[in-house]
Amino acid sequence: MGNVNKYFLNAHLALWPGIEKMVSNKKRGASSISGSENCSARKSDQVKVVTFGQPRVGSLQFARKFDEIVPNCFRIVFRRDLVPHLPTCKMIEPERPGEGTSKPCDADDIHAFYHHGVEIWYPDSMDNGSKFIECTGLPHHEDFNCSDQIKFFIDQSDSYLWDHRHYFGKMISGFGKTGCNEAMPEGEDGFFQKALNSVYFFTDNLDLREDKDFLIFYDHELLVDTTDDNVTEAYRCTGDDVCEFGSSSQYLTVRFTTAPGSSEKFGFQGSISSQDRLIGKVKSFAKHNWALLILIGIVLIGVIFSAICCVIQRSTRKAEPMETREKLLQ
Repeated sequence: MGNVNKYFLNAHLALWPGIEKMVSNKKRGASSISGSENCSARKSDQVKVVTFGQPRVGSLQFARKFDEIVPNCFRIVFRRDLVPHLPTCKMIEPERPGEGTSKPCDADDIHAFYHHGVEIWYPDSMDNGSKFIECTGLPHHEDFNCSDQIKFFIDQSDSYLWDHRHYFGKMISGFGKTGCNEAMPEGEDGFFQKALNSVYFFTDNLDLREDKDFLIFYDHELLVDTTDDNVTEAYRCTGDDVCEFGSSSQYLTVRFTTAPGSSEKFGFQGSISSQDRLIGKVKSFAKHNWALLILIGIVLIGVIFSAICCVIQRSTRKAEPMETREKLLQ
């Protein structure tokens, strides 16, 4: 049958008693579902598995057996979602090495991690009518013409995680917690995040430069002045508030804002001043580490309060002998 990742197997065995026959999920749930189909009493033609952002579950031997038992299996992958490429497969040198691309998976090593099911890759966006590719090329189920060709970079990890969390215009976990409320595709912020958003709203609007039209986010975090002389290209965004431009191996992700007095959204590509880059990095750190900053603030307040108490206590102790001496002299 082949080998399966121990973590996914344990998750499946823990959840299997309560799993329904008709299932769809993503990430760890997707892996558990893939394992569960082999325990089902259904006929192969009655089972269809569709997963979002599924990692590799088991070995090539397991993948082949799974494809034999469950032929109708589809793995939906959004853009540069990193998770479907974990755990890594055994890679080989491509016949035609391409600049900025990864390496194809070895389709002969039966013990190495390997995907089952047909990949359905959305390379650009997941809006209605967006382009998708049914990946039926080689290697089989690890088509190197699809997302397997992407080379990942550590400094772009935020965008990879963003793609994994967002499928079909929804932030999957947050959207689910709202009961799939279409009015809140990103989910509902918690108390601390709402408070932090209020701070961001205030600081973003503290703008003393008169020539600024409006701000956009560059690479998710860094601020760009759209009237800066270094801005070289402008892009119009239709529908979604996140667009991308650049080569397939080096994307630049821009979050767009709405221009004043207009319902259309625009974004700009260009270099960033050192001042704006510093501001962006500070805001990025605060955004991703707000809990740590709050904890540090509480600790600092405690230290300052303790220091004040010590000073007051020492002052009181020094004053007491003087008062006693004055009483004795009287």
